Amino acid sequence: MAINGITSFSSYHVCSGSGIDAEWERIQRRLKEYGIKSSGSKATDMSKLRDIEMREVKTLTAPSSKFLTITKSEQEKIIEQKNSHKVNKQLKKDKKDEYNSEKYQNTQKAMNTLGEQIYLVIKMKKKNG
Repeated sequence: MAINGITSFSSYHVCSGSGIDAEWERIQRRLKEYGIKSSGSKATDMSKLRDIEMREVKTLTAPSSKFLTITKSEQEKIIEQKNSHKVNKQLKKDKKDEYNSEKYQNTQKAMNTLGEQIYLVIKMKKKNG
């Protein structure tokens, strides 16, 4: 039935001429990067890709059984660098706090001076008025 020149469509969606959607194309492209041919089934290809990527993630994140050995002097250097970084960070924080404190005090002085000036102006107006 046509409504204002628009015909109704059935509920299935229309695919491109190739019959492969964009997601499946991406999956096939990733499989080709790993050197694996497509099985022809989107679900199978997706499963293969997921398995490969999970294995890859596990190998990248697996804990190593090797221990890193460092000398005592190297260990002391690392600790010293950490401590100096903490000290530098604290110095920057202290300087910032000092600056903010000084800025606050200057603001308070300016506010007090302004308040005194306003008070004097009001007093003068009352006296003259």
